[in-house]
Amino acid sequence: MHKLSPFLVGGLAAILSACGGSDQTSPDPLSASAEDTAPADSAPVVESQTAEEVSNEAAALSTSVEEDPIMRKGKIAFLRCRSCHTLEKDGAHLTGPNLNGFFGAPAGAKEGYYFSDALIEKNIVWNEETLDAWIENPSAYVPGNRMVFAGLRKPEDREALIAYLIEETK
Repeated sequence: MHKLSPFLVGGLAAILSACGGSDQTSPDPLSASAEDTAPADSAPVVESQTAEEVSNEAAALSTSVEEDPIMRKGKIAFLRCRSCHTLEKDGAHLTGPNLNGFFGAPAGAKEGYYFSDALIEKNIVWNEETLDAWIENPSAYVPGNRMVFAGLRKPEDREALIAYLIEETK
């Protein structure tokens, strides 16, 4: 069943009371539930987020990292990475290694994760330059690596992602 936001219901109630109420001869579309108005053979109504859930998400997006447009763009770019990588200290390795503390470290040195020989043999240290080349096209930068990511072609996307990673993996 679809739930109306408490704010919306309260606001509509205030408007209706200010107007002298609703006309009792016509049905009030807001008083009918989804079951009352939906045909019997229709698909079930999917619940939407509550006002509190939306508010919590908005608050999460308004952290100090989010106030900087580059960092916000970097966080959005990281959404492509989070299915394989975690950022927090002592975070789990997923399909890819946890990235906490990787800046300044040699590629392939994260304990507890099996890296490809190709990445280890490349003998690189993660910094802005090497990460930029890697993120642009991992298979071209290190042929034979195991990362299945096509890359980020736009330099501004890579720049934002790198800035975000520097901040979030300290």
